[in-house]
Amino acid sequence: MIVRRAAGTLFDPSLPSFHLYGTDIVLEAKRAGMKSYVIDLPIIHNSKATLRLDHSYLTAYRFMIRKWRAHLPWPTVIVQLTRNPLPLLLRRLRLRYRAILSAPTLNPKFECPEAKARELGFAQASEDAICGR
Repeated sequence: MIVRRAAGTLFDPSLPSFHLYGTDIVLEAKRAGMKSYVIDLPIIHNSKATLRLDHSYLTAYRFMIRKWRAHLPWPTVIVQLTRNPLPLLLRRLRLRYRAILSAPTLNPKFECPEAKARELGFAQASEDAICGR
């Protein structure tokens, strides 16, 4: 996420976990009359694959439903925010199914994201960018 500091837009500090903070800051900007944009950029998100939506996600989801009720439904990366519980339930079931059937094939974390970026042609080889140096 890229946020212009001068805009003064912040996500809600009472959000109960780190989940959905991007959605919250976009909706805060919308409420302040600002616009948000999605830019297609190559990135490496160096974290484990999501195999389930745990209690912390559910708590954040419920918080967002209460807070942004007037703006629902609202799209997110994981599952649409909506008062209807069905999309969240289906997403949780899909993730569970994937975890059971695809667990052995999930990609491990990149030990050196810079090397992968060079391999994919997104970065130039550089002595400074080599992992472990």
